[in-house]
Amino acid sequence: MTFVRSAASTHPGRKRANNEDYVTYFEPNNQDELSQSGCIYILADGVGGASLGEHASQYAAQKILYEYYQHPEIPPANRLKNIIRQTGNEIFDFAEQQDHFMRMGTTVVVAVIRNGKLQIAHVGDSRAYLIKNGKANLLTRDHSTVGEMMRDGVLTEEEAMHFQGRNLLSRSLGGHQDVKVDVTEEIPFSPGSRLLLVSDGLSRYASREQFSSLVTEETPEVMVEKLIDYANQQGGADNISAILVEALQEED
Repeated sequence: MTFVRSAASTHPGRKRANNEDYVTYFEPNNQDELSQSGCIYILADGVGGASLGEHASQYAAQKILYEYYQHPEIPPANRLKNIIRQTGNEIFDFAEQQDHFMRMGTTVVVAVIRNGKLQIAHVGDSRAYLIKNGKANLLTRDHSTVGEMMRDGVLTEEEAMHFQGRNLLSRSLGGHQDVKVDVTEEIPFSPGSRLLLVSDGLSRYASREQFSSLVTEETPEVMVEKLIDYANQQGGADNISAILVEALQEED
């Protein structure tokens, strides 16, 4: 079993009046629940007119968290994929039923830490990094126009950070029905490892190398606030969110 300490924070940034990001997590105390389902961490970045983005991100995060723990008999990978896809369908159906249809959706990145292993599920361009031995490894791939251009070798990471249309999503919850959900294989999450989930309001200002140096040995509470301060100092053009989880050495 892996012991963890964690922190999460979100900020509207310097240019936005409202915050369409939403963060939440749950770390069970029950040993059976920990063994079957583990701890879950969720970050969602909403999109939509008026306050629709806020509703979409909050609904998605809370729905995924609740439903995940209702089905311990299903393997986590299948569980996450089914729940996230169904949540996207519900957001799509809600938007379609309104008198004046408005675009409404959200990204989501979900991390499950269970029995010393880490697994990520995501849709959109919110990211997950594994930071170990001073190196940040990106575990997700952006579902965006810029993300596709990076994978095709058209843009470098540095060029993508300054590209005009970097926030155009190719995949989101609510964007269309039966969205494809990417789920990683389980990887070790051993003492000294750190998991970082971020919205694009933070990743737009930091490369993998910068995240490697920004995430220091301070507590998760201190680090998430430092990361948000860093994004605001760089311009704070969007909502900014971060969740940081650290694997601790087990006590004898």
